[in-house]
Amino acid sequence: AIPRDTLAEMIDESDTCPHSLFSKSAQTMNLHIIVGLLHGLDGGKLWIANTRFYAPEPIIKFPQTIGRNQGLYRELHRTLKGVKWQGPVLSVPAPENDPHPEFPGDFYREYSWVDQMTGFFGLPYRCEKADVKGIHLLAGKQVNYFTDAELKRFLGDGCIIDAEAAKLLESRGFAHLTGVKPLQITKKISAGEWMKFFHYPVRVFGAAQYELVPSDSENAPEYISEFRDSDYYQASTTQKVCNGCSVFTNKLGGKVITVPFVIQESRIGIVPERQEYMRKLFCIAGVLPAWSAEPFDTLFRFGKLPDGQDIAAICNISYEPMDGVNIGVKKVPAKVVKLASDGGWDECSFSTNGNIITIDDTLHCAEAGIYKLSY
Repeated sequence: AIPRDTLAEMIDESDTCPHSLFSKSAQTMNLHIIVGLLHGLDGGKLWIANTRFYAPEPIIKFPQTIGRNQGLYRELHRTLKGVKWQGPVLSVPAPENDPHPEFPGDFYREYSWVDQMTGFFGLPYRCEKADVKGIHLLAGKQVNYFTDAELKRFLGDGCIIDAEAAKLLESRGFAHLTGVKPLQITKKISAGEWMKFFHYPVRVFGAAQYELVPSDSENAPEYISEFRDSDYYQASTTQKVCNGCSVFTNKLGGKVITVPFVIQESRIGIVPERQEYMRKLFCIAGVLPAWSAEPFDTLFRFGKLPDGQDIAAICNISYEPMDGVNIGVKKVPAKVVKLASDGGWDECSFSTNGNIITIDDTLHCAEAGIYKLSY
């Protein structure tokens, strides 16, 4: 996550040579290269041999797989020049603002919305410098890496934040712009967060939960979920304990959505209803141009190319094959083509069901599909 315009060329060092047969497969190495290209890298320095001991047989598939996909890598790199990625922004802090300069790069060790949740939910996102406008994703201690002026600008643009970020923003004097103050819940509450949009609770696991109380008695946020006193899913048998997720439009015009939990180590809570929950928050924030409509783990990126076409990239990071690739779209395309391993673009047939297109393609574990959509 280094600003792309600061370097002439960036390459990835995949320090993952197969020290054992189980270290990394050739297929996941291929996916690693593709994901790197999707995030702005120009290539890679790849360790595909154990240089300490001569063992040719375990590594033979690495050069075979990488060689077979050379055309794809080169065409993807060419195609992405000038792409405008869509979705909310994961802002990249300036190095001089690092609160721990003795440990450069610590920002990327802090948990984020992308690595803890949305990056597995098939939701779009983009990485930008801190001065780029957008709806910003802020989680936990990432707040500490930005100046007051930057945070004020983020909150004026609009944000999706977790409860720990809200606490840190409160300590920096920004509670009047988030609209809430998080308080630790001490009463017994259900294991689910009840959303007003759904008829069932959204399970919350492995994360501290908070009541979000209004920070301004004259301008209260809208609450779109609540915690109840029972784990039972029958709404008639439960009583409300406190409010949950809040939506607040501040005096700068920014819409700030605060979830009532800390997202750190929350992957155990990555369940289909939490995926739908996050999709709904992206809709409220106005940052859902398209999404991967799959019920299991996928990495999804969506952008606009200089020629007017859209590009959608789906990486299957689950163990289940995707028999038919489902993408949610705002506008149904007239034509879909897929990037082949030789660098060509092959037309794909597809069907539609409302705003979901199903591409006639199969993606197995650790496979990526790169598609261009034209209208």
